[in-house]
Amino acid sequence: MKDIDKIKISATSTIENALNIIEAGGVKIALVVDNNNKLLGTLGDGDIRRGLLRKIKLSDTIENVYYMNPVIAKQDSSRESLLHLCSINGVSQLPIVDRDQKVIDLFTVDEQLLKKQHENHVVLMVGGLGARLKPLTENTPKPMLNVGGQPILKTIVKGFVDSGFTNITMCLGHMANVIQNYFKDGSDFGATIKYIVEDRRMGTAGALTLIRKKSTSLFLL
Repeated sequence: MKDIDKIKISATSTIENALNIIEAGGVKIALVVDNNNKLLGTLGDGDIRRGLLRKIKLSDTIENVYYMNPVIAKQDSSRESLLHLCSINGVSQLPIVDRDQKVIDLFTVDEQLLKKQHENHVVLMVGGLGARLKPLTENTPKPMLNVGGQPILKTIVKGFVDSGFTNITMCLGHMANVIQNYFKDGSDFGATIKYIVEDRRMGTAGALTLIRKKSTSLFLL
């Protein structure tokens, strides 16, 4: 956000001043910071309405009104992870802070863009040898071969996440560590990723038998 300084406010500001800042900022929120630009909390229209219902006056400070435990994001978070954070927490603004908790940006997303999150699990069978693609697969598992500048599997995961499917299980076999080291727990890609690793080749869908918690709803394979 280019004009983030316009929505910063101190905890000693009045509610009337806060309303003017929120109105001028156009993002329905003000960021409460201390003298060192460290984030103290956030203040939105709803916080002020609740304060007014408690008979707080426009001339009072926002100290007892602003929200002190907002959802925040770390510097260099991917767009996918920011969208995921907004979606699972039901927020449309996300303060971004550096390692010192100083505000450096505000991620905003139109509520219409917050995708519905589906509870259905996605199971990806990505443990094959890729023998027919040798020598390309001698040191790289087939799902991690680059197509369009990124691994095929990353494109698949991103497609599911963008469609609201973030619960993913990968069934691994050949060079499983390469895939696990790349995706880790999935948080960098806006997903929750778990792994099933075959200790022997079990066929196209054999790894499904290794999933301990069976799905009782529809899932994608």
